Amino acid sequence: MSDTNPEQALCKGCGFCCDDTLFPHAVVEKDEGLPPGFEEVVEEGKRYFTLPCSHFNGMCTIYHKQRGSICGTFQCSVLEDAIEEEISFVEAADLVAKVQSQKARINRLLAAYPGATIRDRYAEFERQHAERKDTMEFKLQYKDLLIEWVVFKARLKRFSPE
Repeated sequence: MSDTNPEQALCKGCGFCCDDTLFPHAVVEKDEGLPPGFEEVVEEGKRYFTLPCSHFNGMCTIYHKQRGSICGTFQCSVLEDAIEEEISFVEAADLVAKVQSQKARINRLLAAYPGATIRDRYAEFERQHAERKDTMEFKLQYKDLLIEWVVFKARLKRFSPE
């Protein structure tokens, strides 16, 4: 991580909070405007905009413009632990790299399934195989994907602040 600020370097190298890896949407504060190009979603009285963010391309492209306050204040658990020196920034970056690598493997395994995000493609995979997902034949046929997905979801829990 070559940036002088290790927090920014970690976030710029990750982006899981922007690309729909961690969350399907981002919270918008009560009196806050939406980032450019987003439509408001309201559920249970809370305002959101959906992810992935169209302004995220390996890093935030509207960093100094109008972006949601959540975009500047959110800290995942991995970042918090690195800031609090419970883990090193190198260990945090290694965890990000492992999840990125695993995400790439899952995306290759889901290549035949349509969807804008990994979450969408996996949901389509499950939908298409709903009738036979509990059979041993299915589990053997898709064991690599099923194992990758379970490990991926477990690793993502490490990033979740909840």
